[in-house]
Order: sequence, then structure tokens, then C-alpha cells
Amino acid sequence: MAMLGFLIIPAVCVIIAISLRPALGAYLLLLASPLIVGIARGPVPLRPNEMLLLLVMAGLGARLILLMLSGTYRPPRFDRMDGALLLLVATGSVMPVVSCLLAGQPLSTDDLLYSFVLIKYYAVFRIFRSTILTVRQVMICLWISMASAAMAGAVAILQVGNLLGVPEFLLEHYDLPYDTPVLTVDRGTSTLASAFGLGDQMIMNLIIALVFLRLGKSHKTTWASAAFIFICGCMASGELSEYVGLAVATVAFASLFGSSVRPKLPLLLGASALAAIIFWPVIARRFAGFGGGEGFPTSWDMRWDNLQLFFIPKILEGANWLLGVQPAPRVAAPERWREFVYIESGYLWLVWIGGVPFLMAFAYFVFTAFGTLRQIARARFDAVAAAAAGGFCYLSALLVMTLFDPHLTLRGSADLFFPLLAMSLVRAPVAARKGMRQLPMSFVTGRRPVVRPTAVRGEVVATAD
Repeated sequence: MAMLGFLIIPAVCVIIAISLRPALGAYLLLLASPLIVGIARGPVPLRPNEMLLLLVMAGLGARLILLMLSGTYRPPRFDRMDGALLLLVATGSVMPVVSCLLAGQPLSTDDLLYSFVLIKYYAVFRIFRSTILTVRQVMICLWISMASAAMAGAVAILQVGNLLGVPEFLLEHYDLPYDTPVLTVDRGTSTLASAFGLGDQMIMNLIIALVFLRLGKSHKTTWASAAFIFICGCMASGELSEYVGLAVATVAFASLFGSSVRPKLPLLLGASALAAIIFWPVIARRFAGFGGGEGFPTSWDMRWDNLQLFFIPKILEGANWLLGVQPAPRVAAPERWREFVYIESGYLWLVWIGGVPFLMAFAYFVFTAFGTLRQIARARFDAVAAAAAGGFCYLSALLVMTLFDPHLTLRGSADLFFPLLAMSLVRAPVAARKGMRQLPMSFVTGRRPVVRPTAVRGEVVATAD
């Protein structure tokens, strides 16, 4: 009972704080998610980060009630991005469950839990959309994201280096896919308990740091150091698809900003080469399987065998390709040495869950997000531009990495990607819209631009000190 009280009191305090200052909920999610998302579920079928999400939602729900009682409640804005995400929820969460029920197919607990994943991440999107409303708040969010990701990257570096007992610590407290400390040094999973999630976090935060390095006149050493940590964290992940994703995101970054970043690309390539040298033992282990037989490693042969044996025949059975097979993207393994067999192809993952409608909804989401993020990243010169660029470049990488594995709702990855989508839609202050290209680097230093009257068609615009 004393332990329960010890937990309830801080939870109530957090709820009250979030109801009074809603942005605190977004800050907490960004700070904690990369550090606790990999902790295994306990007696309650929720991970600690999911319980934190419920806590934040409770605080915002309390605030909503207070606003409605006071008569100051304003309905939230919805736009094309909401429509694209709701279409994903409808075809990837609701429709698969309804289809199973109509077909008389029993729904397992696994199916129900997986059907809530997209709903959960849409809730995350709406939390950030409703609480992060200013450029300054976006800047704070990005600072927090990079700080938390840097800690996760540092843990991964210590993990693959087998230093300071980190592999043993992760194996004891996190839900790792390994059973011995020796195996934990092959790939950097860090506190996300997922090498893919770690690599995706590093890629998004790297782009954010590069945008700040491009725009900032100060703190260049900070941005450059952070960027190098993120590159090292991605290398430490030990995943070939993450290396491909890093290359794709870099190309997307160069195409997004054109000539303004091309002179800095050699430095970025040099930093990547240095990180590759430092983590060559990790990289070499991943490439060790290439060259034998047909030139593919054993893990890739097993991946293809799993798809042929467990998933492709089921998708092609009857009309399953049209409406999907089941919400859970895994099946029970026939062997004793593994519990489940997972779909290791992102596009087949879409068809398996929701068939053609889910695949088309994903295509529409990509089309909508690409156009929106590209326009915002190129037009703005503040923290929102960094969020949009991070989302755009990661989405570019996601399209390629999805050939190998599902990344849209990947643990750790989606916990940052959906907030970036929401923060990209924060509007510029009305007074600053006409003079956006002349805004100072206040988004870096934290200083507010001084509003002085200038001759822009008789309007008042924000100008630099």
C-alpha cells in the first residue's frame, strides 16, 4: 500500500502540472521515450512509455474539462495531415479488426494490442499538435530530443564496446532480443531495445542538428558534436538497413537545401568515414556473411525463407491480399528456440495487416507528408524548419528501409517521427510571416526577436536586434 501511494502521489502531481502547463507533457514524452521505451512490460500489459502517455493524456483531459467548464474551450484544428493519419488508423487499425469479426475469425490479445498501435501514435501526434504552439516550444522540444537521443547513442557506443558493464545492465533491465551479454555487443540496441529504433532516432536527430548547424551563427560546436554522436550511434546500431537509411537521409538533406549545404557535405562524409573506422568491428560483423554461396548472409536467407513459408502463401490465400490477414504482424514459430516469426518486409507488412486499402492509405500519407514537410522546411528559417527537415529526410529513408523491415510504427522511431510531423505544422507568428527570411537566430539563442515597425506594406514585422 505504501508503494502504491509512493507512485500515485507523483502521478497526481504530474497530471496537475500538465493540466496547468500542457507543453510539459510533450517535453516529458520526448525526454523519457528513448530512455524507457525498451523496458519490458510488467504485470500490466503496458510499457513504461505507454503508461507515461496515459498520464499525459490524463493531464490534458483534466485541462480539457476545465476549459469546457470555464467556457474557453476551442475545438482543435484538423487539416490534410490529420486526414492522412486518420486514413492510416481506419485502414490499419479499425478495418482489420472489423474484417476479422465479420469473417468470424477469432481475435487474439496479440491482434488487439497491435491494432491499437496506430491509434496510439495518432494520439501522440494530436498531443503535440495541441500543446506545442510556438516556435520557442518547438525549439525546446528539439533540444530535449537531441539531448535524450545523445544519451541513448552514448549508451549504444558503450554497449558495442562492452564497456562499464552496459551490456549486462541492458540485458537485466531492458527487453532485449538476446539471452547472453556476449550477443548484446553485436548490435547497439541501447535503451530502445531495438537496433532499428536506435538507428532511426539517430538519423532524425542528425538531420535536426545539421539544420541548426546550417542556420545557426552560434553554438556551431554543439551542433557539430551532436551530429557526430548521432552518426556514431547509427554506426553502433550494426544494422545494414540503417546505414542505407543514413545515406538516403543525407541525400534528401542535400536535395532539400541545395547549394547552401553542398560545401559542408565533404565534412559530413568525413565524419561518417571516421565513425565507420571507429566502429568497424561492428560493421565487419554485419558484412561477415556476405560473399559465401549466393553472396547473401544467412540471416537474409532466413528472412526470405520466413516470408515464403509463413506470410506470402497466407497473403495469396483467397482474398487476403485485398483486405489483409490479421492485425498482428507475426505468427507463432514452430521451433522451440523462438516464440514468434515476424514479417521482415515493410510493404508486405502493410498488405498483411490491412491489404490494399492500408497500402493505398500509406501511399497517400507519404504523398501528403512529403509535400507538406518539403514546403515548410524550405520556406522557414526557424526551429519548425528543423522539425520539418527531420521528418522529410527520415520519411525519405523510411521508404527505402521499409523494403526490409516495418518502420512506420517501430518502437522508438515513431515516438519521434509523429511529434516531428506535428511540430512541423506550428504556424509562424502573424507579425513574422512577411519577414520570415529576415528572422534572426533567436531560435538558437532563445532570445526573442524585437518587433519594430518596418516598411512592409504598412505591416509590423519581427526584425533582428
